[in-house]
Amino acid sequence: MSQPEPNSHIELPDGRTLSFMQAGADAGPVVTVLDGPCSRGLGRALSPTARELGIRLLIPDRPGIHGSTAKPGRTMADWPGDQLALLDALGIERTGVVTQSGGTGYGIAVAASAPRRLTGLALLGALAPMTSRDARLDAGKQMRTATFLARKAPFVLKAGLKRSFKKLPDSAIAQVPAADRPFLDDPFIRDIHLRTMREFLGSPEAAIEEIRLVASPWGIAPPPAGAIPTALWTGELDEAHPPAHARRVAALLGGDPPVTVIQGVGTFGLGRVFPDVLRFSVGR
Repeated sequence: MSQPEPNSHIELPDGRTLSFMQAGADAGPVVTVLDGPCSRGLGRALSPTARELGIRLLIPDRPGIHGSTAKPGRTMADWPGDQLALLDALGIERTGVVTQSGGTGYGIAVAASAPRRLTGLALLGALAPMTSRDARLDAGKQMRTATFLARKAPFVLKAGLKRSFKKLPDSAIAQVPAADRPFLDDPFIRDIHLRTMREFLGSPEAAIEEIRLVASPWGIAPPPAGAIPTALWTGELDEAHPPAHARRVAALLGGDPPVTVIQGVGTFGLGRVFPDVLRFSVGR
């Protein structure tokens, strides 16, 4: 994972650049991966399983992240236009979508905007809008603090991110919840986590903007219930986005999509359901 990644980019209709990477199989059905702030981590983690299943992964970078041009004042509702432009540029008619954490709202926005372009929507470690007191209380302390500071004192959050960046890799390891720590013994998982945290902490402006959007009204309506096959998976011990948030998202979507709680694991332990998640998202 330490080798350079195959980065690509397209020019969007408004002249901005959208960067992305592809992983998994060289051919086959496509799954778009939308992770949390500044993160390609989920796409990287899914790649070996996708390769085995013959599934292509498309991992786009949202505005201000990696090589994608920043878009001041953007909202989650703006994202589908960028993603659909990428699909069109690559000649991809339909895609599955897999999200995690802060990527939840972006996946729902795409599903609402272009349901006929999606084969399935799989939500891992889903995060509901952090706009109500109850939703904030349901989230973990680290998530509550980050969203509060992004809205009320972004300069404090920026200083904290910079301090953590200077203390890498120790700061990245220290932030891993207890349920996820055993998975860091796997060099593959450890490398993904450290690379992802380096990118996140090293891009404080982009990270704060992404967190602020999660903590603000999303401005999107869910797709019609039943329009797209949808399912959620969450770790029983996930501290950042616990099962209560997955259930909130399921209620938001309507249609009673299934919520599978994986016992005894946090976020990293969801790797055991990657084959099911990828198969579901492409309609297998």
